[in-house]
Amino acid sequence: MSKQTGFWLCEKCGAEGSVENGQPTPLHDCNPTPPATGEEKVSHDEAETIALKFINGHLRNYGKEWPRTSIPADPTRDDDLRLMRYIREQKATASTLAAMREDNAVFAQFIRELLGTMPDEISIDKDGDVAEALARAKEPT
Repeated sequence: MSKQTGFWLCEKCGAEGSVENGQPTPLHDCNPTPPATGEEKVSHDEAETIALKFINGHLRNYGKEWPRTSIPADPTRDDDLRLMRYIREQKATASTLAAMREDNAVFAQFIRELLGTMPDEISIDKDGDVAEALARAKEPT
């Protein structure tokens, strides 16, 4: 606990504490949830709700929720910042997915070339799953 301006604050959660026998004593069982930082992922549903708030605000739909903004900005609450975070997350996901697809295409081409060099005399259970999988792998994507 740290002493600040005559009262004690819990260093874990910031709650006020008492002083007993000159020692700081919390007035609660401290098991705090970590404070929101604005770095939490924004769900698709939250992003959709935020977009609807901006539409409502733009069209002046009274009686419906409008976007929350503040000065100074609060990345845990402000809808404009949350929506921008969602866009950055989706761009990063799309970039990762594109790289994975490119890697997959290179690997598939390698497998097709490898299968093309295999002799036809290899004994494989031609009626089984392996033969079907090899046939599908030889097909261009």
